[in-house]
Amino acid sequence: MLGFLAPIAVSVILATNPGGGWLAGVSASAWLICALTAARIMIEVCDTHFHVYSEADRYPLIANRGYDPPVVSLNDYQKLFSPFGVRYMVLIQPSCYGTDNRCMLEDMAATRAETRAIAAIAPDIADSELNALHSAGVRGIRLNVMSVAGSTIPQDRLRDVATKLSRLSWALQTFVPIGRLPDIADTLLETGLNILIDHFGSVDPALGINPPTMKTLLRMLETGRCWVKLSAPFRISKAGPPYDDMVPYVKELVRARPDRMIWGSDWPYIHFIDKVGPAYNPLELLQRSITDEAQLRAVLAGNAKALFGFAGQMR
Repeated sequence: MLGFLAPIAVSVILATNPGGGWLAGVSASAWLICALTAARIMIEVCDTHFHVYSEADRYPLIANRGYDPPVVSLNDYQKLFSPFGVRYMVLIQPSCYGTDNRCMLEDMAATRAETRAIAAIAPDIADSELNALHSAGVRGIRLNVMSVAGSTIPQDRLRDVATKLSRLSWALQTFVPIGRLPDIADTLLETGLNILIDHFGSVDPALGINPPTMKTLLRMLETGRCWVKLSAPFRISKAGPPYDDMVPYVKELVRARPDRMIWGSDWPYIHFIDKVGPAYNPLELLQRSITDEAQLRAVLAGNAKALFGFAGQMR
């Protein structure tokens, strides 16, 4: 079977990623390894964290944005990631659009069975608008503690907003600065919502395996209402590729709650395109760190498919 898939994977990769820039970032050999891994463990991978962008004259950018995005679509993403098994996708609202979720939602409209979204909302959003977002595939909101531009919900309004979201069984996704998770963990948990923690919870590898952030993550995982995205190691690794200093965190988090770990690519690597070179394999860290194939299947597919209501589990 693998011998049959190999030339197909290589030909698709070379055909769909011939150039550079935002649509490059990985070599054909790196993508082939990903494709063969997905085939070996017989899964349809779910990527729970990436972004799409379009022309600014069509979808205006907010004035206090932190960056000017490239123009990259869901179709561009699929050309790069489908060759190694990604079928299910969770799009994340970019901070540069504020609460205007149209770019993301309109791009995913044609693939609703395979896509979900995390949106940005205003605290006074009407129930009717929440219902419309739910029908469009939204399953949670984003609380971006890293960026003023990306934080559309003040933390002191979280409890009020949570009341609106709970009837839809939506999740609260958050990205925090390194070392900040212990300060806001209780506030997040008090919402009563499922909590999605981006990018390893922004642990600091320089502090070893038992810093306050890691202890907080483990405590949150004990509640059963917290999921951790094993995503974007390039954001927090101190060692650089192949991110060996992140291996102990993968192992410990999977050991603690293998049913609460999910994967995300963080494509198209805004601010980190120079760190993600042509040899980067976005699944390699997990492949190397998770040796149990049942656990690897859960992290790459099963946990996220259940959480976001894919594969006949639509909420």
